[in-house]
Amino acid sequence: MTEPQRTSGLLDQQSITFLALIACPILALVCAGMGLVFILQGHLIIGVLFILVLAQIFVAGGLWAYTRRKRARDETR
Repeated sequence: MTEPQRTSGLLDQQSITFLALIACPILALVCAGMGLVFILQGHLIIGVLFILVLAQIFVAGGLWAYTRRKRARDETR
């Protein structure tokens, strides 16, 4: 039997998959939506910060987790 592959530290394959496919995209969408709500309510600066900073952090995190997941899957084949 093969053991589940550990990538590093606390992040195993299931955690990286969860981050890449569920958590980061949902958090990016929520941040973009909150930024839009702030802009529509007249809070332009905080809305733009939500869209340009927070949402992009979660997008970058999702892309990082996806590429790491893909590399780990390619190594096992």
